[in-house]
Amino acid sequence: MQTARLSQSFYSHLSGFFSTPFIFAVLFGLAALFASGTVRSQPTLNGVDDIEIRTQVTGPLNAQTIRITATPKSSSGGKISMYTAALVNGVGLFFLDESGVWFPFVDCEKTPIVYFGSSGKSVDIDVVTEPVDLTGLAGTMIAVGFGVNEAPPLACADMLQWQRYTLAHIIGAP
Repeated sequence: MQTARLSQSFYSHLSGFFSTPFIFAVLFGLAALFASGTVRSQPTLNGVDDIEIRTQVTGPLNAQTIRITATPKSSSGGKISMYTAALVNGVGLFFLDESGVWFPFVDCEKTPIVYFGSSGKSVDIDVVTEPVDLTGLAGTMIAVGFGVNEAPPLACADMLQWQRYTLAHIIGAP
């Protein structure tokens, strides 16, 4: 099992954005799909589930950790890039990188990945590693997806085109 190691907590990277008086303009499909409510909890590719998600949340909302285990499946057998996104209410769409830093979504050229390698392997994504008060992030949607291609920008476009992503967790949801 691979582990996406995080050096900082989810909350510490995003909490500063709440005082920022602007919303990031997001032009690509994932943000639009989040906003339209069409993020599928069971995405399919040619009628077959293409990503298995297990989310482990520990502690109450004011002292919570979040770990997502994702197992992408691809019939191509090629290399994949895996992505973790968070849509923060009233702020914007952010993507997590391999070191645990969140970046605002700009486009597929600049979208960070949490894993690159073979499909079919389980990957642990530690979204929040230490108990943190996530009350201010209640309603934030966290999704995981993957694209098939050796080049991460092309893998991002592949993920969006074939809708290879799923909603993994909503912070504060039962």
